[in-house]
Amino acid sequence: PLALFQRALALSAAGRDAEAEASVEESLALHPSGNVYVTKVYLLTDRGDLEQARAALEKVPGPYLLEDLGTNAASRLWLWRREPEKCLEVLRAVPRDFLVTGPFAGPKGLLTGRAHHMAGRTVAAAADWRSALQVIAQRPAAQRNSANLLFRKAQVLAYLGERDEAGRVLQEFQEQLAGGRADYRVALVNAQLNKLEVALEILESQKLPRAVFSILRFDPDFDPLRENARFQALLRQADAGAPAPQAKPATWPKK
Repeated sequence: PLALFQRALALSAAGRDAEAEASVEESLALHPSGNVYVTKVYLLTDRGDLEQARAALEKVPGPYLLEDLGTNAASRLWLWRREPEKCLEVLRAVPRDFLVTGPFAGPKGLLTGRAHHMAGRTVAAAADWRSALQVIAQRPAAQRNSANLLFRKAQVLAYLGERDEAGRVLQEFQEQLAGGRADYRVALVNAQLNKLEVALEILESQKLPRAVFSILRFDPDFDPLRENARFQALLRQADAGAPAPQAKPATWPKK
């Protein structure tokens, strides 16, 4: 079962998600394991099957949800399902203020703030996001200036409506990307800043993997684009198996 689990991780890293899911099922058939069920939650969520992901999450033993990987798997699923109270229940059980996983490394307050905001508690959300900025500021300098934490900082600043500072930090983040080319994370922050045309141009200029299309389809951060005809066309093309449109060259970064 361990070999099959490791094989699933390798297949997932190679973008062979259907084979990864099959290997996870083989592993679970031999020996049900919390780590493997957490991975199943990730794979199903990435595929956009939120109901099956919820069913898999119910089989994850509680202690695994206290580990960063399980915490992120569960909190992301509940956010995508628009169930903020369940998201907060998972996050409140974790005493750490910073989570480190492959899919997410950043302050827990970023996530609790999102859940509070979804539940309509804007004051609590802002307080958690301010706390998240403090947690980022307290990380070692090498981490604070890493691409990942620059993105997280820009994300939180955008949530708080601090447009100029969010744009400045986002530019720093983008300069660390390969060739300065924007990716879906740059589009995400621009969507939160209500720069919808910028976000759409970035998304339309790239070939996006399936997991990113699930982010576009379900993540509340892309709600500002939800009713846009161009955004809906992008998702329809993904459903049809067509590549992302290449009508415009990638021209980023822009001032």
